[in-house]
Amino acid sequence: MNGGREKQKGLQTVERALEVLYLFREYEEITLSFVTEKLGMCPAVAYRLLYTLTDSGFLRMEKAGKRYYLGEKSLLLGYRAIRSQGLGQTAYPAMQTLKSNCGLDVFLTVRVDMQSLCVEKLDVEDDLQLSMKVGGVYPIHKGASNRPLLAFTEEEEREAYCTSLGIPEVERQKLRKEMEMVKKRGYDYTRGLLSPGLFAIGFPVFGLRDRLAGCVSIGGYSAGMKEELFDFYLKETARAAAEISRLSGAEIF
Repeated sequence: MNGGREKQKGLQTVERALEVLYLFREYEEITLSFVTEKLGMCPAVAYRLLYTLTDSGFLRMEKAGKRYYLGEKSLLLGYRAIRSQGLGQTAYPAMQTLKSNCGLDVFLTVRVDMQSLCVEKLDVEDDLQLSMKVGGVYPIHKGASNRPLLAFTEEEEREAYCTSLGIPEVERQKLRKEMEMVKKRGYDYTRGLLSPGLFAIGFPVFGLRDRLAGCVSIGGYSAGMKEELFDFYLKETARAAAEISRLSGAEIF
């Protein structure tokens, strides 16, 4: 009899934990008071759930200890889900061609909870040991493999993210202008932003209903790169992004 009650209690706890995680389908961040209000939980129960989910890596808490975001384990589950939907498989042939034509590492990243998640990477033979790894989570506002994900995000979400960084207003304004420029020209190019001595070129990839699906990018050494070579890399990456978008069901590419 006691075993049955314990089992039922355990199931209720799991259901409540899932309700907390499910809030993130609509909200980028949550707080203790928000959870108690939205889910009708008493503060003590909500606190225990948030503590457990954070301790197990499914949530992460900001340093001030007031706001919660999806944690690495949740993002990795999202990564598995994305791969199972076939984005990586759809993009692979175009990425392979891009790698062969340019002789550079090729990356495919997607946006998860306003962070960049690397879901695919093709290495050249003399791997540069670039910082990005499959399954790795990176700041969405740094590097050409990530910044198009922010630039092509809806303006309201982009602004909320910029505000959440807690950087001085001057830097925030600079970031806004940079994202506007990336969106206007349709791609991003950075040099030494994530790794000294390396460059990256990234183009957004679109899917059904022309929604942002990800970003395909290349990266390599920046020293001695001539303008004509840069133009070649740019055209090849643009061609790969267009092909992936076409295969993903986009109408604009």
